Amino acid sequence: MPATIDMDFPETNSLLPLVSIGLPTFNGAKTITQAIKSVLKQSYRNIELVISDNASEDETEIICQRFCEVDDRVTYIRQRKNQGSILNFLTVVEKASGTFFMWLGDDDILDENYIYECLKVLINYPEYSLVGGVPNYFKDGQFLFRGVQISLPEDSGKDRVIHYYSQVVENGIIYSIMKRQQVLEIWEAITLSPPAGLDYVFVSAMVFLGKSIALDHVTVNRNWNWSNWGTEETIQRAMKIVGASRFQATNSELCVSIAAFSDIAWKSISYQQLSLVERFSLGWDVLITRVQFHQLNIQTNLLDTFRFIDQGHGSQETKEAIAALRQVRLELAKHWFSKSLEDVATSYSGDYAKVQQILPITGIKDEPLTGDEQYFLEDIATCVMNRGFNHSAFIGYFLILMLYYYPHQFPQEWYEGVSIPEWFMDEFLKFLLVNPAKFSDRYDAENYYNYAVDLVNYLHGKIATNQNSSTWQYIRKFVGENANFYLLNSSDRDLSLLQQQLQEICN
Repeated sequence: MPATIDMDFPETNSLLPLVSIGLPTFNGAKTITQAIKSVLKQSYRNIELVISDNASEDETEIICQRFCEVDDRVTYIRQRKNQGSILNFLTVVEKASGTFFMWLGDDDILDENYIYECLKVLINYPEYSLVGGVPNYFKDGQFLFRGVQISLPEDSGKDRVIHYYSQVVENGIIYSIMKRQQVLEIWEAITLSPPAGLDYVFVSAMVFLGKSIALDHVTVNRNWNWSNWGTEETIQRAMKIVGASRFQATNSELCVSIAAFSDIAWKSISYQQLSLVERFSLGWDVLITRVQFHQLNIQTNLLDTFRFIDQGHGSQETKEAIAALRQVRLELAKHWFSKSLEDVATSYSGDYAKVQQILPITGIKDEPLTGDEQYFLEDIATCVMNRGFNHSAFIGYFLILMLYYYPHQFPQEWYEGVSIPEWFMDEFLKFLLVNPAKFSDRYDAENYYNYAVDLVNYLHGKIATNQNSSTWQYIRKFVGENANFYLLNSSDRDLSLLQQQLQEICN
């Protein structure tokens, strides 16, 4: 994109696109006058200002009515009762009529050329979804800091989403100019079930649809009200302003991270062009990006994290997550079904390979199988037994069963009878050595003990009789570095032989 764009906007040209500025407010009498004046002084004149007053108890209504009397570009809407900030933000979008739209806080001030400069880019470069300026933050009239300038010029929507979440802090990008129809569609869909961090989820969906840029020669000056984040005062403000629960307000980064993941992976309509596997992969990348960026501590697996967040207010999110993970697993299983060894080798990369490795650690394996899943797996097992272990489609079947079962739930001859290709060796060995998160019953625990004993005995014998085999020596090294049957430590069974054989493998 060139540094400058030549484009004149005559003051009286009805053909120029209308830009709507939505200003949701509640008790903003102290600051709203400056915010309104900064809009009405814009050098780009074809604008409308839509104000939605969330039943203010101060002089906000009087101030806004005065502006309506002197400038017909101002529309003032007063809510009969406070409908919460999320619906108030939606109201100004719904009542707007412009082709383009932006939100403005009731304590924010726009540069005089803000709309002019941002609109030039949006009109000349339709591949952009958001164009804004630099957010500068003030408190009590004193400059505090320059906000993070988020520009996302990547051609890939998936790359833009990941890069957005890797750098967003105060999220000033939400005060960009956007295409109103896109804003309306996304915001309406999100508010049907508002997630934590709704503004992050919204921007993510917007940048998936198109590029964004923060112009460094125009600014929006914003008031910073979160200097003491984490105090009881700010927790109460978050609960009141955005409708957060106390748990969400005190664990905001974790809740936002999970909301971002689930919105991408299965909730939002914005990512429907992607398959379920691709959506899950993108959502997972975002979750890991935020966990690393904010140094978050999450539970032992994904579903346990959902349960942790759900505590105190039902289990709906966890139920949705389980249902969604089942669907992702089924789509991946269908992808592998009846594929030959050559086809699997070709397609075992990218999102499909990544999700194959991630799903088993989400906790979905520990959920009881549904009736449909049991029938499906019985068909797979029948195919394996009828076609034999060396059939070209066996690896595809095996990949499917790995998504649903732990290794001790397989017949042992399936491990001993199959020829594992080199490209799949590490994943196969990891699977053999994985520890189940829990046992479904005493019989399951007994199966695990027998499996561990038989597996170690088998590996011990094969390694001992294949000293000159590079493959078996690689397996020996892998087992020595990764084998840890710690669940057996609480068993009352004799583990001396197993421990001795493991020691000999390691040495």
